[in-house]
Amino acid sequence: MDEIYGCIDFLKNSGTFLRSKNFCTRLRGDAGAVFETLRQAFLRFGPAEGHVTIDMTASANSPSTR
Repeated sequence: MDEIYGCIDFLKNSGTFLRSKNFCTRLRGDAGAVFETLRQAFLRFGPAEGHVTIDMTASANSPSTR
């Protein structure tokens, strides 16, 4: 659980964190900054030989504020 909480704290302090809800984290910002945040999260947390999955939706220039 320490790895999970560490990653959550990292994301909250990343500068791209918007909010989290129901096991999902919403990041916001320039694509480069968002993808760098994701890259760093994968590199920093969990063992290198571990199994990691991601389900991501990206939206650009969306008029939605949600």
